Amino acid sequence: MLLFLSIAGFVSIIPLSIWAATGRADRAWQALRQYLFAMACIVVPVLVLVGITYLPLLWS
Repeated sequence: MLLFLSIAGFVSIIPLSIWAATGRADRAWQALRQYLFAMACIVVPVLVLVGITYLPLLWS
C-alpha cells in the first residue's frame, strides 16, 4: 500500500504543479498524459529487454 501511495504522490506532482502555475485543469490533464507517455517510453523498452533476458530461464 505504501508503494502505491508513493507512486501516486510522485505522479501527482506534475499535474498539480501545472495546475498551480496555469490555473487550468485541462492543462494539468495534458501534462499528466505527456508525462505518463514519456515514462512509458522509458519503462517499456527496459521491460522488453528484461523479458527477453529471462526467456531462457522459462525453458530450463
